[in-house]
Amino acid sequence: MKNSVKLSALGLIIAVLSGCATTFSSQVTTFQEWPNTAPTKTYVLDRTAEQENDLEYKQYADRLREKLSQLGLTEATANETAALSVKMAYATAVTGVKFTGSYYGPRSNYYYDPIWSLHYSRFYSRSPFFYPAGYSYFGGPFSGSLFGSDFYSRRYYLHQLAVTISDKSSGKKLFDVRASTEQSNPEIVEQIPFLLSSAFQNFPGENGKSVTVNLQLLD
Repeated sequence: MKNSVKLSALGLIIAVLSGCATTFSSQVTTFQEWPNTAPTKTYVLDRTAEQENDLEYKQYADRLREKLSQLGLTEATANETAALSVKMAYATAVTGVKFTGSYYGPRSNYYYDPIWSLHYSRFYSRSPFFYPAGYSYFGGPFSGSLFGSDFYSRRYYLHQLAVTISDKSSGKKLFDVRASTEQSNPEIVEQIPFLLSSAFQNFPGENGKSVTVNLQLLD
């Protein structure tokens, strides 16, 4: 009886521990010529004309400021001349569609969806009326019949983030990092905090290296 109780308790602990953490995986590529001793660590966020009045960008910029602050970089005030220029870009693209179950058509797990290719389209409706002639409801000209099939489809999205830090006066790039992750969730807003953490992990990183970064996240 005691042994069975111990085994039950051990199983419960394992189950709890396995459910407490998930992993966020991303690919990070870094190019850098970061100086060993920077004369000053003030920076300015240089925005494009489109980003200037973009509320989504402003939210991500605040996240970026937090990361830069952790690195000892300080945003220049209106009366200061910044030594560094920081630029940020992000995007999401559909990478493919996975089918499970029975369907008519080629037996392949992934299909590229040429219609909804950019995050900025903001249309995730699966209505067949949004697809041009020749493309089926589920994303490809050969993806099978809509009627008489019982398959399930799921799109996958590649979320991408790029941050560049340059010398403000000369324009020389000092740090260029790109982080990306593939998720079934189409919303990049939920991925940006993790992509930023991955991008600046072990800053400035090794020059010309692509690594897989796994972040342990508490549920």
